[in-house]
Amino acid sequence: MHALDENPDRRFIYVEIGFFRRWWNHQTKDMQNKVKKFVNEGRLEFISGGWCMNDEASTHYSSIIDQHSLGAEFLHEQFGECGRPKIGWQIDPFGHSREQASIFALMGFDGLFLGRIDHEDYTTRFRTKTMEMVWKASSNLDRQSWLFTGVLPNRYVPPDSFCFDQRCSNDPIMAQGYATNHIIMTFGGDFHYEIAHEAFKNIDKLIEYVNAEQVNGSIINVFYSTPSCYLYALNKVDRAWTTKTDDFFPYARYSNGYWTGYFTSRATLKRYERHSNNILQATRQLNAFANLNERNNLFVLSDAMGIVQHHDAITGTETEEVAFDYAQRLSNGIGVAENVINKAYSKLLPKDGRSPPASNQFLCQLSNISQCLEIDGQERFTLTLWNPTIHPIVQHARVPVKTDYTIRDPTGQTVLSELIPVSQAIQNIPGRTSITQKQIIFKASLPALGFSTYYFEKKLYEVIIGTTDPESLIKYWQRFGYHVGDKGKLSEANALQLYGVKSKLQSIRLRHQSADHGLIRLYIWDKPTNNGLQLSPMKIIGNRWGAMLTNSILRLENHTEEAKEQNMPMYYIPSRSDYHLPFYGQVNESSYFQTSQITHVGMIIDNNREYLNFYDDVLGFRRTRDETTCTSTFDKPSNRMIFNLQEHESYATTDFDDPRSSTDDPQQMHSGRLKIIHFSDKTQLDNNISYANPGSLGYSLYTLRVNSIQMSHEKFETVMQLI
Repeated sequence: MHALDENPDRRFIYVEIGFFRRWWNHQTKDMQNKVKKFVNEGRLEFISGGWCMNDEASTHYSSIIDQHSLGAEFLHEQFGECGRPKIGWQIDPFGHSREQASIFALMGFDGLFLGRIDHEDYTTRFRTKTMEMVWKASSNLDRQSWLFTGVLPNRYVPPDSFCFDQRCSNDPIMAQGYATNHIIMTFGGDFHYEIAHEAFKNIDKLIEYVNAEQVNGSIINVFYSTPSCYLYALNKVDRAWTTKTDDFFPYARYSNGYWTGYFTSRATLKRYERHSNNILQATRQLNAFANLNERNNLFVLSDAMGIVQHHDAITGTETEEVAFDYAQRLSNGIGVAENVINKAYSKLLPKDGRSPPASNQFLCQLSNISQCLEIDGQERFTLTLWNPTIHPIVQHARVPVKTDYTIRDPTGQTVLSELIPVSQAIQNIPGRTSITQKQIIFKASLPALGFSTYYFEKKLYEVIIGTTDPESLIKYWQRFGYHVGDKGKLSEANALQLYGVKSKLQSIRLRHQSADHGLIRLYIWDKPTNNGLQLSPMKIIGNRWGAMLTNSILRLENHTEEAKEQNMPMYYIPSRSDYHLPFYGQVNESSYFQTSQITHVGMIIDNNREYLNFYDDVLGFRRTRDETTCTSTFDKPSNRMIFNLQEHESYATTDFDDPRSSTDDPQQMHSGRLKIIHFSDKTQLDNNISYANPGSLGYSLYTLRVNSIQMSHEKFETVMQLI
């Protein structure tokens, strides 16, 4: 600025506003006023006016427009109309796209100057004096996209022998390649004007000495100028210009020296830039819809996005340390944008009691490697998806999880989902810290310019109790803190289609205290197929509920006989052992089973080991004991009496528990334990699996019992959609 102040004839152009702003914010008021004076007088001209000189191959048009808007906004705020750029100056990107020229034309630019084109193209244009042309940049926009375009003679550096800085590397002068008597000479370059006073002083001398030859008949007139003045002079020349309609890609500086590797180099940074742009656009919309006025906070991300469009940023041509810095800037900006998103959701999310507070909202930044540590192992969470487009969309969403979840849409309806494994290649990615090995896929429906919130709840498959008398069961379970939740009905036709049972079916879900996942589902069959296992011996393959809360296990048979004599209805009711919530599991003194009330351990008597993997892999239960043979405490006479074991017979157990249960905190105990019992090969067992099939009274598995576990899983999913 001091060099400009020394001579009013001097001119200077500036391009990248993101860097100019940093300098500007550290200047005194007097210096800022001096700069404004130079701009108003045309001695300092801003051209292009973007936050940076963006690349034209790796960038997206929305980010190009954004970074130019950011720069133009700053120039307008500080310098008004005189600061508005009128010329595009893309002198260092490695090739040029017609889309960039089209954008400049639509921005109202008068012209564009380029520095790098293919060496063969350059030679041909120089020889035919077609270095300047009209670029018809779009086949759709017609004249709106036409833009005068010139190729600079020396890229952007000074002519040969006229560089006045130590770091110059001169190219030959080539003024003969231009069609008019107006010749543009560039005096700039990387690290030039470090000593601006010396550079300008030498140019002053060059102008003085060349023009002094006019008294001797020279027709050359040299003077300081700017691209807009040069273009104005060309415009007054009555000349028809050649045209161009395609790209200046690929760029080769010499034979076989193609600058194309940057199309894909540093792919991670390229992807992160796109990801950051998505967040920026969505956050801007949320800021507007929520009427937040958080624009200043969004500047952190806008600034980082503007900088990373640079032709030595998103291209990947920078050093690794600089690439890390770009990524860090984007990350910092996203962090601030996340706060804006929270504020917006706090105003926009429905206040229906299901959505978490906005402070609990967060972005899963590493979902591309199937990692979201914030939700690992969570009982429940919500996923809010924003649609930034003006059209409703249906799109598959993918969420990394440790176990299966039930997903409900904004209306409370269950959404079909699929749990699939995370590939081993992704699990082995360096830096991935999550032990999550699964991801859940579902189809999300989003309104135009709006959001949908999906509610995830850990999927624990319920105990299914077939009954014809739900009232008695409900009253019983209410003593243990259960309450009626969801209800549903199936017609006889639907039940026949799903279960092969020709009977109307009602479903009642019982929830336990504050836990909002179902543990028990009552199936009220209008026409049950059988009475279930009832009081049949324990050595029958099927589903039982065993551990007794009793003063004397040997008195159990007497109590059952007393109940049968008085024709009382017999219900095998699961409770939970070791559940220490207040008054939980106390013996009902009015019950005939006052000294032998059944507690909360489910028994699956089956020698098929397929069920073991089903309960931990599919249902997400935790194995607490794995196939322990009946010895020591398990070989007590009372245990052997329950199973009516002979001398040569034995059994082994595999125990499962809800992984959320905690022996340290009773309030965290949610569901009943499950015991899988396997008898020795010599044990004589009756196979009554049919008594646990749909339509039976009594208990089924945690899912509907069929011959195949996979069929069972699929059938359960179907039922949950209809009920």
